[in-house]
Amino acid sequence: MTTPLRVGLVMPTYFEAGSVLAGGERYAYELARALAPLTPTTLFTFAPVARKVSIGDLTIDYGRIVSSRAGSLNPIAWSHLRGLSKCDVIHCLQPRTYVTDLAMLVGKMLGKRTFLTDLSGAQAKSLARFIPMRNLMTGFLPISEYNRQQNADITRPVTVIGGGVDTDAFSPDPSVPRARDLFCYVGRIFEGKGLHLLIEALPPGARLDVIGGFSDDDYRSRVEKMAAGKAVRFLGKLSDADVVAKYRESLASVLPSLVDTGFTSSMESMACGAPVIGTRLGSLPEVIAEGRTGLLIPPNDVGALRSALGRALAHPDVLAEMAGECRTEALARFTWTTVAERCLRAYRG
Repeated sequence: MTTPLRVGLVMPTYFEAGSVLAGGERYAYELARALAPLTPTTLFTFAPVARKVSIGDLTIDYGRIVSSRAGSLNPIAWSHLRGLSKCDVIHCLQPRTYVTDLAMLVGKMLGKRTFLTDLSGAQAKSLARFIPMRNLMTGFLPISEYNRQQNADITRPVTVIGGGVDTDAFSPDPSVPRARDLFCYVGRIFEGKGLHLLIEALPPGARLDVIGGFSDDDYRSRVEKMAAGKAVRFLGKLSDADVVAKYRESLASVLPSLVDTGFTSSMESMACGAPVIGTRLGSLPEVIAEGRTGLLIPPNDVGALRSALGRALAHPDVLAEMAGECRTEALARFTWTTVAERCLRAYRG
């Protein structure tokens, strides 16, 4: 019988006002939940008060920040050292952050198997400026083929683990009619997400609901001015249940990204049966099947985006057919159990 591995997942999330909780944080939590029934798993993260909690099979070790200079977006807690020392595998999910640096160094010194996944959002301040942290890891576990190619210089073993979605929580509801004129945008909002392009491209007769928080007040003012006179609503941050409800009623979700983002949002949209109109950039083409589960457009092309939105408005029946394909694809390819099993195989080598 195979001996269970004690796995520690490390994510620099700080659960208080001012922290940024988005797709990367959801990825870490859902992966930890999927691993826990398969092998003893602890998620090392942060909170205002240090404590440990259990959610089903999963243990969450909340460390209290001890260095105010690190900041709430790049925290560190010495209390994590004891827990990490008891793990057989240390899997860090965000490079170039203090907590990842600490975990990788601990793993190297204690002979642990250490792995790295790059969920972006990395901070500028880290020990990687002085120590080649990539040389400390046992293997690299990118979430997509694009992410692997972006890190082609890594010489350690590489396994693409993909991404997942909670297909029970994110699911369609046949009793909810889809609006034939409503698009939605879901995600953190900053210029690289391309929301300004979507508002500019929105054709007459279309409505847009925007879900998510702005990272920049100047950008907020800019897009709100662009939206004046158009059928655009800024709904702010919503609960998962409300996000699911929005996906269920929308004709399609739109991700006009200018950078490699939207990986998690696209899967959640598809799991709810909402086709995705996204840019042919980064990891999105690995999720969206052109003409089957959505439409792909060139990045930073307002004309192409307006045309895609117009096609969706003119042919809602085609989008309805895509909705069924979206759900089928999500169930077949984007389950967290599959991601967890890939990780376990990589952990064991």
